[in-house]
Amino acid sequence: MTVKMTLDRVALAAGLLTGLAGVVFVLASGSVAGGQEGFTSPGVTATTAATAEPELTLAAAPTGELGVSPTEAALGRLDPGGSASAAFSVRNQTGKALLVSLRVPLERGGIREALEISVGAPAGPLFEGLLTGAAEWTPPILLDPGETAELEVELRLPAGTPAYLLGPAVVALEFRGRAEG
Repeated sequence: MTVKMTLDRVALAAGLLTGLAGVVFVLASGSVAGGQEGFTSPGVTATTAATAEPELTLAAAPTGELGVSPTEAALGRLDPGGSASAAFSVRNQTGKALLVSLRVPLERGGIREALEISVGAPAGPLFEGLLTGAAEWTPPILLDPGETAELEVELRLPAGTPAYLLGPAVVALEFRGRAEG
């Protein structure tokens, strides 16, 4: 009987210590400004307390029909209340006129919940709003064979964005070209 009671007490003490260690870990990791090191969300890379402002990158993949340059634009750190932009050249590489649209594939989590985006074309704005609302294709712009359009993409981080949302992210721009008509 005494051996069983001793084992029960040892098991109880080990369980309590494990639970206490878990609570300490959760409290410590939740207090890291700018994110939790070692944890990631979809589309967001982990950050540390020393990196309170997110480092943002815009990435655009060319298609067979469309050339996109540059394919990546590092925007650097973005403070709440700040904005950063990059220009992309989109070229119709086919022998026919194309209707060109773009979107940002929906990925939730982290800074993506707070970012605002605007996409401007020579003829006017294509999209303006929350990044999470840019998952639908923009109205198309017409590019004749060999023609290039300059698109200006701006990301804004509203003032007052909570620190727990901040962290580095890559925002992917997806392009498509469809034959006119």
